[in-house]
Amino acid sequence: MRVTNFDEQYNKAKIQAIEAIDKEINVVLLGGGCNGKSYLTRYLFDQGLLKKYYPCLDYPVDYCNGRLSLTDIAKENNKNNFWFQTNSVEIPLKALKNDNYMLINMNEFRYPSYCKLRSGRVIK
Repeated sequence: MRVTNFDEQYNKAKIQAIEAIDKEINVVLLGGGCNGKSYLTRYLFDQGLLKKYYPCLDYPVDYCNGRLSLTDIAKENNKNNFWFQTNSVEIPLKALKNDNYMLINMNEFRYPSYCKLRSGRVIK
């Protein structure tokens, strides 16, 4: 079923994320700004669902240099899986080519009453 608005997109992503967590699958959240990636991640952490996950909300230097896979970085940090957020589809396609993960696309709809990013940049 195709999502038609922000709420459907967020709820579908939440359900997919919880299913992936239950199955202990690596997760990549994809989407531009103002679409709920950070909000969903914060919710799942607050619920205690991401205890076994290494949160990669930025790019580790060793990962960028190709020394380690994100799976290796998670294991080095005593975590079973990684939770990765990105706003570019090219990151998971290129950088995560040796890792297994579930891609959750939150890219189509932005939160309706939120018009600027955390950086302050206004979205038009």
